[in-house]
Amino acid sequence: MLPEFIHLLLSLLVGYFVYRLYKRKEAFISAILGGFLIDIDHLFDYFFFYKKSLSFSLQEFLSGHYFKILGQVHVFFHSYELVVVFLIAYLIVMKHAKTKDKQLLATIFLALSLAMLLHISFDILHNHINWQAFSLINRIHTHFDIRAFGRAPS
Repeated sequence: MLPEFIHLLLSLLVGYFVYRLYKRKEAFISAILGGFLIDIDHLFDYFFFYKKSLSFSLQEFLSGHYFKILGQVHVFFHSYELVVVFLIAYLIVMKHAKTKDKQLLATIFLALSLAMLLHISFDILHNHINWQAFSLINRIHTHFDIRAFGRAPS
């Protein structure tokens, strides 16, 4: 549970930073989505590739053991490419958005991208994962093989 707490803490820090920058409460919601709720993609692996049923064990889910059993890791939201998409969206908004929409959209895209990047960085350091494994392109290229991670994520 410590990693989840750290993900939440990092998300709140990003939310605070972006809130200070744009003075929008949406910074916290976006940061929590990008840095904490990003782990919802683990449910995709758990249910669609491992369980193939609706039975759920929190202990089994949190252990991440299902990744080893599957031999694959999908976690589609854990991707540098998605971070880059949100950063590009942020830059486009900053350059082209009308004043009315600019602050809100900038807040959302910046908070999402920074929180996701911190989440992925923490996962790499905490789980001793190969940094290249968080490239969705790399995962597709390796057919989502768990060996691309160096070890199973938890």
